[in-house]
Amino acid sequence: MIPKKHGHKWNKTWVGLVAGFIGTFVGFWVWCGMYLLSHPSRGIQYFTHGLFLNNTGNQPKIISLSLIVTALVFYWFYQKKYDYAARGVLFTLLIFGVVVVYMKYIR
Repeated sequence: MIPKKHGHKWNKTWVGLVAGFIGTFVGFWVWCGMYLLSHPSRGIQYFTHGLFLNNTGNQPKIISLSLIVTALVFYWFYQKKYDYAARGVLFTLLIFGVVVVYMKYIR
């Protein structure tokens, strides 16, 4: 995969980094919404504090599920041949992958 020298104005690594972090954040809230649909008696505060912040066993699982949205962003950039932006999203995936491994096995 050889990156194009010229291309679209959004084909930049920093755009991919920002899109990767936003994708992970959106993925977190997608999973929060799915949880709230299956448990309507509980609120957002229970999900964020009870299941995520105060329960360290669930943190790597929820972050891993949130990365699915980021992987879709990577796939979209890859299909559009925005190689530099895809590189930034891939770097974001690797950063969160290291965080998940740290949270699950080292901490």
